[in-house]
Amino acid sequence: MLRTYPNDTNQAYWDRYGMGQLLPAGMKQAQDYGAYTIKRYSNFLNPTFSPSRVYVRSTDSDRTLQTASAFLSGVYQPADFQKWT
Repeated sequence: MLRTYPNDTNQAYWDRYGMGQLLPAGMKQAQDYGAYTIKRYSNFLNPTFSPSRVYVRSTDSDRTLQTASAFLSGVYQPADFQKWT
């Protein structure tokens, strides 16, 4: 069972989204790590997302799905032709 500790600074977030969810800071960290990864492996990874070339695997919890999504948003930032308004 998940519990908070006294004076938890994230209590408002837990009340709003539920325990065990990814905090905005964690989403930002995953996105930053994705941006780092594409720079580090630019000679290996294609900078344009293609569903036929990318396979992502995660458990079925909200937190891990959010992490995978945030990571991929850092790796595959949209090119001009992929942006929409």
